[in-house]
Parts: sequence; C-alpha cells; structure tokens
Amino acid sequence: MAKKSKRVKSDSKLIAVTGWHHADELLRQIGDAQLAIQEAEAEAAQSIAEARSILTDASKPHQDLIKQITKGLEAFATRSRHDFEDRKSKDLTFGTLGWHLSKSISVKKDTTLELIKQVFKRRAKQYIHIKETPDREALAKLTDEQLAAVKARRIVKDDFFVKPKLPEAVDYSESK
Repeated sequence: MAKKSKRVKSDSKLIAVTGWHHADELLRQIGDAQLAIQEAEAEAAQSIAEARSILTDASKPHQDLIKQITKGLEAFATRSRHDFEDRKSKDLTFGTLGWHLSKSISVKKDTTLELIKQVFKRRAKQYIHIKETPDREALAKLTDEQLAAVKARRIVKDDFFVKPKLPEAVDYSESK
C-alpha cells in the first residue's frame, strides 16, 4: 500500500519561493535584516553606555553627600550611644540608624586551604569551593576552635547603618 503524503496546511503569510535565484535573494534579505538588528543593538548599547555615564556623573555628588552625612551620623551616634539604652538602633522621624551585627570569616590564603583538606579529609569539599577557595559560608558554621585549627578566625563587628524612610512615606511638611 502506498504511503499517503502529508497534507500541508496553507499559510497565508508563507512566502512562495519561485526558484533558486529567489531563494538566494531571500537569504540576502535575511542577512540584511540580521545586520539591521546588529546595528540597532550596537546603537542601543552605545545609548545605554552614554546613559550610564550620565547617571554616574549625576549621582556622584549625591553619593559623596550620603557618605559624608553617614560618617557624621555615625560619629554622633557613637558619642550618643547612651541614648540607645540597650537597643542597637534608634527610630527617628525620617528613618532609623544604629548598628547591626555582621560576621565574616577571615582565612589565610596559603595555609587555610591545605589545613581544611587535612583536618576534614573526606568532608573537605563541603568547605571548599570548586575553584579551590575556602567556602566562607560553610566555615561560618564551624566553632571558633575548629576555625583556629585551620588558621582561620571569626570576625564579629557592629556595622553602622542608616535607613531613611522614603519621602512618599513621610509628610515632610509637618516636621518643618
């Protein structure tokens, strides 16, 4: 029994190719369209780069002001630490400032990696990234004694923060 050929549904948007010369011309049109897309992408990338540059220039004075104000607020808060009582932060009308605990793991590049391999043997990969760097998150779960065994240590410090309330959340006209 002869196989029936599949019936192809007509597509009104289908371009009827009339021959090899026409096929070649359609390939040229595809190439032209791809070049146009690449040009548009290059122009967009250039516009984005210019916009980023403008943004960087426009935001620099504001970032510098924020740093300067934050340093001043930190100095004031440090001098006024007694006003915090037993709390680590203080809520004010326009935001919150204070200290939050941050923890990090300090490792010695030369010795810690090899010591982790020796001390933990089979489980060492659990504490080492694939590119053979200590996994600080995994090491953070160890005790201080275990960290000392691999010449690493836990660093605990209070990091100062400033968290302003956004203008739309506060009626600035009432507090003047």
